[in-house]
Amino acid sequence: MLIAVAEALDSNQEFLESHLDRWGFESTFFSTGAAVLQRFQQESAPRILLVSWDIPGPAALEVCRRLRDGQENQAVHIIALVGRARCHEALEALREGLVDDCVLSPVDAYSLEARLAVARKSLALRGRLARTESELESQALKDGLTGLWNRDACLSFLRRELAVSQRDGNSVGAVILDLPALREVNQVHGFEVGNQVLCSISEKLRTAVRTTDWAGRFSGQQLLVVLPNCSELRAQSVAWRLRQLVREVFEKAAITESRKIHCGAIAAETGDGDLDRFVANLLADLTARSLAEDDS
Repeated sequence: MLIAVAEALDSNQEFLESHLDRWGFESTFFSTGAAVLQRFQQESAPRILLVSWDIPGPAALEVCRRLRDGQENQAVHIIALVGRARCHEALEALREGLVDDCVLSPVDAYSLEARLAVARKSLALRGRLARTESELESQALKDGLTGLWNRDACLSFLRRELAVSQRDGNSVGAVILDLPALREVNQVHGFEVGNQVLCSISEKLRTAVRTTDWAGRFSGQQLLVVLPNCSELRAQSVAWRLRQLVREVFEKAAITESRKIHCGAIAAETGDGDLDRFVANLLADLTARSLAEDDS
């Protein structure tokens, strides 16, 4: 594990480098606060910082504050190396959350080794918590049956893409698939079979769209695909292709009842960022096409 050490005294640097190497750390040393801040702005920044409270320009307290303010993507475990005369300053920084631990200077090797063992465990725990939070956040946005994005997520993605469209002038399209045939499958074969068919359709849908598109379950029997940077003509082409894929799933499942599938497809060509109007227009297009097909 890479560890950064902010220490201006050569004698202390030699002592720390010797012990850190023995404990299995790859260390990098800095003699000023400015050099520390510059290093932590780069990629692959160290996860642990040992900072002497006597480091010059900017002071250690300011270095810790700036690192905490910029700590968005990756946590840094900060251990203050502080003399007895300034212990109260480091303790106050500990209470404020600006540092994670303190070690008295001159440093006792056993005390520092124990603090670093705690730092490693703390960082590992933070990593697991971050992964768990990410998984829970993802689950909250996913449909439990199909694994597609749920309605709230779909609307959130659509709102964002409409905002991008309004800013950049690019068009954003959407396709909605309505599956009345699925209701008939549920009635004739039961919900277990209907769920299997829906999951098969969802898997087809997920692999058929671009990596930049968003596929979700808009309602019980409606699926929605958000298509960034897409014209209405292309949205209609995508709708036709997805409709054919859905038909293939019904055929493969040997469903002999009605295979009625309706779809709507529109695009906001002029950078219109109104989400409610866009969704209303999409549903209106779906209704109009459904009525035309039912009458034919």
